[in-house]
Amino acid sequence: MKKAFVEEAEIQLGNGLQSILDNSVDAICRYNLRDQSFSYLSPGFVVYNIFGRSREEILNMSYSQLRGLISEMDVEEATILGALRKENAININISLRTPGGATRKLSCRVVPVIGQGKNLTHVDCFIRRAGKVSINNEYRNPLEDELQTSRKILKIIFDNTPTLLVIWTSDMKHFSMNRFAEKILGWTTREANSFDFLSSIFPDSGIKESAKDYMSSLQPGFSEWVCNAKSGEKIPVDWANVRLSNNLNIGIGIDLRERKAEAALKEKNEALENRVAERTEALSKSQLDLEHAQRIGNIGNWRFEAGTDRLVWSDETYRIFEIEPGTRLLFSDYLELVHPDDRDAVDRSWRAALEGKEYDLEYRILVNEKVKWVRQKAYLEFGTSGNMIAAFGITQDVTSRRMAEDKLKESESRLRLALESGNIGVWSWNLKTNKITWDEKMERMFGVPPGWFGGTYKEMERLIHEEDVTHFRKAIDDTLQQSLPFETIFRIRYGKRGIKYISSKAQIADDRNGKPVSISGVCFDITGMKEGTENLINRLSQELLRSNKELESFAYVASHDLQEPLRMITSFTQLLEIQYGDRLDNRAKEYIGFATDGAKRMYDLINSLLAYSRINKKEIIFSRIDGNKVVESVQKILALKIEEKNVKFKIENLPHVYGDYDQMIHLFQNLISNSIKFNEKSPEITISAIEGKKYHTYSIKDNGIGIEPQYFDRIFQIFQRLHPRDHYEGTGIGLAICKRIVERHGGRLWVESQPGKGSTFSFTLHRRAPANKSF
Repeated sequence: MKKAFVEEAEIQLGNGLQSILDNSVDAICRYNLRDQSFSYLSPGFVVYNIFGRSREEILNMSYSQLRGLISEMDVEEATILGALRKENAININISLRTPGGATRKLSCRVVPVIGQGKNLTHVDCFIRRAGKVSINNEYRNPLEDELQTSRKILKIIFDNTPTLLVIWTSDMKHFSMNRFAEKILGWTTREANSFDFLSSIFPDSGIKESAKDYMSSLQPGFSEWVCNAKSGEKIPVDWANVRLSNNLNIGIGIDLRERKAEAALKEKNEALENRVAERTEALSKSQLDLEHAQRIGNIGNWRFEAGTDRLVWSDETYRIFEIEPGTRLLFSDYLELVHPDDRDAVDRSWRAALEGKEYDLEYRILVNEKVKWVRQKAYLEFGTSGNMIAAFGITQDVTSRRMAEDKLKESESRLRLALESGNIGVWSWNLKTNKITWDEKMERMFGVPPGWFGGTYKEMERLIHEEDVTHFRKAIDDTLQQSLPFETIFRIRYGKRGIKYISSKAQIADDRNGKPVSISGVCFDITGMKEGTENLINRLSQELLRSNKELESFAYVASHDLQEPLRMITSFTQLLEIQYGDRLDNRAKEYIGFATDGAKRMYDLINSLLAYSRINKKEIIFSRIDGNKVVESVQKILALKIEEKNVKFKIENLPHVYGDYDQMIHLFQNLISNSIKFNEKSPEITISAIEGKKYHTYSIKDNGIGIEPQYFDRIFQIFQRLHPRDHYEGTGIGLAICKRIVERHGGRLWVESQPGKGSTFSFTLHRRAPANKSF
């Protein structure tokens, strides 16, 4: 709008200025320095007979011809050219020869015109004759008519254009406002005919000190100002100042009130449209959220139109009933979907709701030959006459909950049966209220009358045997502080002299922050069980002790008594071979060899069994033993084997332990012998120890054939062998003896091994003399 207005204003002003140029008393021309020709030649040249030549003659003259007309000039051409290049105008006086030979005095002002690139392209010349001016009558009447017509047109345009127009001279001798400006501002031209008025009516215009300063600061283009109207109203205008000449100025203003009102209305409409769009989007999102929420909660909504008997369902309601969304349904259609056994109840509840009662019902429906449980709740709207207008409600699929409730009821029934059958009492402790609740079984178990127990911890603790209160409190503290399951056995006094043993177990429940809020548990009366168990354990212990003694005696006697007949068999077999050897063939001699070898193996087994029996039977004499000396003694005993197999030892500084010296020799001898025997290369044996607070852990590591993990337990059993006798000699009792020695010293023996990578046998022994010397 602004651009169109400016263009229209420029056209109007251009027409007015053209009229001014055409009717000026001066001869005005623009000369193109590049083409050396006139771009413009005003009628004044002919009207006021400036050159004494016609317009066509002047336009067709070259620069040299024009220069030849000048007889005298008061300024040098170089000075003129220098001023023009510096963009300065210059005044000169010239004498011009007319065609009749007369000389004519002319005053000329030459103004430079600078083009793109700041190059001098044209000059504008304002030429006036000195003295009395004669007017060429040939042009007088038409020009005056045209001038009058132009003035009238310009006056009509000036007064009637719907734009604020103000024209003034820089010296404020002439000032004029058009009618539109007077109407808008409320001032007349006469009232506003002062420079101070301009600065007060346009406070933002920059008109502050003088017209000259203001004119030099004028910038092209529009800027928004606020005008002070006579009524005091502040009127926004789009204002532009145009300098027509050094003295003439025009101000152009557009009243922005209507435009601002339109903009405000447009902004308001846009804001309203945005709010509508936002609400529409929010409504769409809410609808989508509602659909998602209904699907998550298995809840659908519905509406019943009383006048049409028609049901309107949401998509989720259709999904619950497994019907195609959009299917038209009447109330009678809906009743057909209800389970036959529940149909009458639903119908009665609906009729009761029509009389104002609450409608909230759970019932079954038949869906594709399946049974579902639904909950339906409704709100009924009634008119002034008491008739129902519409009903609104929800339908929720509660099949999963009902199934869970049925399972829970079944589970509770089984739990009650188990509690009844097992004589189990149930208790619960609310840690927030510090209230303990018991069931009837607990009251009977603790022997208190119904309702006697007050539900406090102190009352419960009073019923516990005084010797068990401390460990009962500790069990409670461990549960609360470490969140450990509560499990303990304690005694209670029952009757005057009776005592009961109670086993109690419980679980702690935490809130969302992990803070304990309650403990729930059960109590078992284990008095009979404990008494029976103790009697059984005592009886079994006595039988086991007697059996062990009998077994040890049998093993010792058997192994000792069997040696005599075995020696007789060996002796007579050898005599048979010596005295009758020359009469026996090779097969007989082979049989004698088998008998001798078998007798020898039997002898070794009996000796091993006798050694094992002695280990169990012999009393342990504990003393402080130097591990290094024990190993040195064993090395001397096994010196021949060590030298034969070129055994290399790595023995660390071994700590002192407490044990039976002879059995320690036997232990180390068996383990080192095994490391040498079960090795197919030059044995390397490392003996080390790790010191502990109560026990030292000894380790004997070798580079032998190793043991597969599945045989770790088997090798410590009596007479168990992993290899044939022709590969490795022995009875298979050595490791069993080692295990028994370590266990009798209160320690334990184990092995770590991999086939082909050797074995490490480790055992623990007391660091100090044990208080209990019987293991």
